[in-house]
Amino acid sequence: MELTQTGESGSYTFGTLKAFSAGIFADVVVTENLSIQPGLYYTIKGLKLDEVVLDFEFEPGFTGSLQTKIDNKITYVELPVHFLYNGNINAGKFFLGAGPFAAAAISAKNKGKVFSSATMGGNTITDTQDVDEKVEIGKEDGIKRFDYGATALAGFRFNSGFLLSAGYDYGLANIYFGNDGSVTKTRTFTVSAGFSF
Repeated sequence: MELTQTGESGSYTFGTLKAFSAGIFADVVVTENLSIQPGLYYTIKGLKLDEVVLDFEFEPGFTGSLQTKIDNKITYVELPVHFLYNGNINAGKFFLGAGPFAAAAISAKNKGKVFSSATMGGNTITDTQDVDEKVEIGKEDGIKRFDYGATALAGFRFNSGFLLSAGYDYGLANIYFGNDGSVTKTRTFTVSAGFSF
């Protein structure tokens, strides 16, 4: 039997990908209120597809559907350089700053599930497949090796050395290869706790 696709519709739902980051930094004092903070981090970025639904109609009475739930995780070694303003209060110092970052991808993978169904003549067949695949880095069907962008952050350093901060990385590079004109850039919100010696 020869099939002809007559129609397709789709919807996409994105979620927040929760991931891990760890690293070290140095705080180089320039003046009483200004400092430069270079760092080196192991960080995971990516994309969470909560639901991608594609519905097909091949011919009257023969329909199909694909539902995908995927976490796309890319592990980077990242080098940020933050320029900070530091303000003193009794309990410690608050800081506000921004600066550039450069990152190199060292691994990437997709993990999740694909649910499919096909209906013909009132009969429906369903299937579920696990997805756990490596994504190539630096090749045409994968992701690009390097990312870069800008970071903004704010936080508080207690007199004991314990610190809390929040930051936002705004990626400027299109990290995926592709000839369809689409652009994918990293956007990462971080909440961090650490200790400054």
